[in-house]
Amino acid sequence: MKSLLWIGIWPLAWRDFGRFTRRGGALLILGLWGNAIMQMIYGYIAELFNLRLAY
Repeated sequence: MKSLLWIGIWPLAWRDFGRFTRRGGALLILGLWGNAIMQMIYGYIAELFNLRLAY
């Protein structure tokens, strides 16, 4: 579900960055990292060990 939301967020977010394009792009990448990639890593570690250790 979250991946579908990113399709609409990216163009809207880039529209009014202006001179802050580099900093705003970095924040968008951090958001992608936290919402997509870190969840997969957390799930992988939780399956290998346990939820407490993964957290």
